[in-house]
Amino acid sequence: MSHSFRLISIVMMIGLAACKPSAMAQNQTKKTIVGNMYSLELPESLADQGEHFDNNAIRYGNVSEVLFLELVPVPLADLDTTRGLHQLPVYFPGFLRSFSQTYDPPLEVGVTRTLMIGPLPALATTMVGSFRGQELYFEVAVIQSPDHFFQYFSWTDEAHKSENYKDMRKILSSFRLVSD
Repeated sequence: MSHSFRLISIVMMIGLAACKPSAMAQNQTKKTIVGNMYSLELPESLADQGEHFDNNAIRYGNVSEVLFLELVPVPLADLDTTRGLHQLPVYFPGFLRSFSQTYDPPLEVGVTRTLMIGPLPALATTMVGSFRGQELYFEVAVIQSPDHFFQYFSWTDEAHKSENYKDMRKILSSFRLVSD
C-alpha cells in the first residue's frame, strides 16, 4: 500500500469532516466485521470506506464523528528475515518511522505500549501532528499472528479526540484472529 495513497485518503476524509458537525453517539450498537482471517467489533455508525488494498484489508469511518480506521494484514513471508523484520520489536520502529514521515512535518510518536490483543502480542502507540492546519490524533498498532502482522490505524482530529479515544482503543482490543 502506498503511503501517499493513505495520506490522500486521510486528507479527503478530514476535509469532508470539516464540513459536518460532530455527532458522536453514546452507547452505540456494535457489529462484528469479519475478514477472511480476523474479526473486529465496530460501532454501527462506521461505514465501509471502500478502496481496500487487498481482500483482507478494511477501511471504515464516519465523517460526522471524525473517526476512521484501517487494518491491513502483512504476510510475514513477504518480509526480509535476514534483517529480522519478521520480529515485532524490529518491525514496529521502522513501520512507525515510515508512516510518520508521510507527513510534513513528520508525526510525533508517543511511548510504545506492549499489549496482548487476545492471545496475540502487539505493540501500540499514539501519534499526533498537523496536516493542512488540522491537528490529528492517531492510535497505531501492529499485532503479530503466526503468519501475519496486522497494521492498525485509527484517527480523529484533536477536537474529537476526547469523544473518540475510548472507541479507538476498544476497536483495537476487539481484534480476534479467525484463521491465519
